[in-house]
Amino acid sequence: MLDRSKKDKGLGKGVKKGRIWTYVRDQRPWAGQAPPGAVYRFAPDWKEKHVLDHLSKTGGILQADAYKGYAKLYATDLGGEAQFREAACWAHLRRDFHDVWTATKSEIAREALDWIGKFYDTECEITGLSAETRCAVRQERTKPLVEAFRTWAEAQLTRIPGKSDLAKAFRYGLSR
Repeated sequence: MLDRSKKDKGLGKGVKKGRIWTYVRDQRPWAGQAPPGAVYRFAPDWKEKHVLDHLSKTGGILQADAYKGYAKLYATDLGGEAQFREAACWAHLRRDFHDVWTATKSEIAREALDWIGKFYDTECEITGLSAETRCAVRQERTKPLVEAFRTWAEAQLTRIPGKSDLAKAFRYGLSR
């Protein structure tokens, strides 16, 4: 964004980094009835106060990256209620394992990709079905796989160097 005060002081070209926050809703792939929409909000920085303000009057399920600014939106109040339920993104986790596998050809990273591929396969099969059907299939087929993946991932952490990129990928996934 333009910041003339910087240029006037001889500090660069008169620009500084700003953020455009994008919020999207599209239920069409899941047979939803609401029309799709997108909202863009500008902020001069990446502080959590902007996210909290932007989303202050909304709720439901939120799929976002792992930016720590979203944490308060997922936190439960004294009654056990949260403003949003987090829908963590498998693509972010998959990317980390893919990067390790590409760089090192790690068999453990490859196996993690295979696990995640099974989750993706189920999602492909249920795209376009009703929310109730998708939920039932996920409970029946995906939930046991995710639980087995978690057990497997925890075991892998005992086999690899704790500071490795592979260990970081596992910890990222296990924390969600």
